[in-house]
Amino acid sequence: MDQTYLTASQVARQLGLSSERIRQFARSGRLAPDLVIDGCRYWLSETVDRFETSRAPTGRFEVAVQPSLSEPAKDDQ
Repeated sequence: MDQTYLTASQVARQLGLSSERIRQFARSGRLAPDLVIDGCRYWLSETVDRFETSRAPTGRFEVAVQPSLSEPAKDDQ
């Protein structure tokens, strides 16, 4: 299975939100990134898809989505 990583801008386009809103979701833990490299966050497309399906009829995202990988996201410093 091909794993595609997306930037905050790409996630924002897919969800119809701003990049800043995606970063807010990441900071709050509602959309945790799958990978962090040098402070840049990346999400697997399947993580974003799961988050997108959590959208309630009101348009709000109701649940927090954790990374798709078994390892927690870590900042490589």
